[in-house]
Amino acid sequence: MAELFDRYELNRAPRWPLLSRLVALSVVLHGLLLVAVVYIPALQSIFRVAGSFAGMKFVEKDYDPTLIGQRATLINGKEPYQTLYYPTDYFGAPPEMAPDAMVVQQVQPPPPTVIIRQPRVRRARPIPTPTPEVTPEPTPTPEVAKGVDAEKQKAEDELNRIAKENGTPRPPAADEVNLLPLKDVLKDAKEMLASGQLDLKDTIEVTVEADLKEDGTLENVVFKDPKGDPDAYLLAQKLVTALSLSTTLKFLSDTRHLVMSVKLDQQNVSVSVVTESESEDRASKMQKGYSAMIAGARLFKKGTDEGELFNHMNVTLEGKQVSMKFEMSRDLAGAMLAKVKTTE
Repeated sequence: MAELFDRYELNRAPRWPLLSRLVALSVVLHGLLLVAVVYIPALQSIFRVAGSFAGMKFVEKDYDPTLIGQRATLINGKEPYQTLYYPTDYFGAPPEMAPDAMVVQQVQPPPPTVIIRQPRVRRARPIPTPTPEVTPEPTPTPEVAKGVDAEKQKAEDELNRIAKENGTPRPPAADEVNLLPLKDVLKDAKEMLASGQLDLKDTIEVTVEADLKEDGTLENVVFKDPKGDPDAYLLAQKLVTALSLSTTLKFLSDTRHLVMSVKLDQQNVSVSVVTESESEDRASKMQKGYSAMIAGARLFKKGTDEGELFNHMNVTLEGKQVSMKFEMSRDLAGAMLAKVKTTE
């Protein structure tokens, strides 16, 4: 009988003092975090950038595969420059035409008669005094809700049909990144490697300068000093076009002009994007915000191919310039490229 009370403790201390201390500590920590966010601009920038990525979705939609436009380039031909000659009377005054006797003067029509109407006098009608009533709140039934969703889907299908018939892709949503152009470029690269059209023994280097629009697409694109195989240069041009069509660069909300470099050598594959801010302070905030975004993406995408891509990204700061660089070994990039299917 005595063994029933071996583990029974008398006057055991209550747990509420410990719980109250933990609650107080939690309140203090959250208060310090709130004060830091309010009074430290760098943390405000980090939370603002992280908030812009909170609702981003990745989709695969149809797009226009036309290569992105470039500025016109004037090329001198092999023939020597020849001076243009004009006739002696080319810049003279035009001859005056004699009046034609067959032209008959047109009689002006009389002005239209203005009809003045007297306004009708309306009799005043008695307005009944409204009685207050409770307005019922509408609660849609499941059938009505399904009907609304069906109407929205029908409208989306109609817009897709019109866009397909006219050959004009629909603009992407504000929170969507289209992965289909990037996947198509990877498929093209794998097919070129398999057929021997693309030779990776030489160093390939392409520099692109462009303006970034608010929707994440590029305009006024200029390709500078291409080096390497012409087929590889065409593939790099497709890659820049795919980045523009996918609107991947829309998170660079404070950027209006950028310089992008793509380089492939015997060891590494690297892509860098350099942009210049209006001040060093603003550039520092951008660098901290983008670094925090990449760190969060590494944490949430750990163990996936996307997480492996984020592991090879970093952001550096030099004065007013913010540089985002992606660099991966050629062998690892080839292994990830081999996972992409060339057939649907």
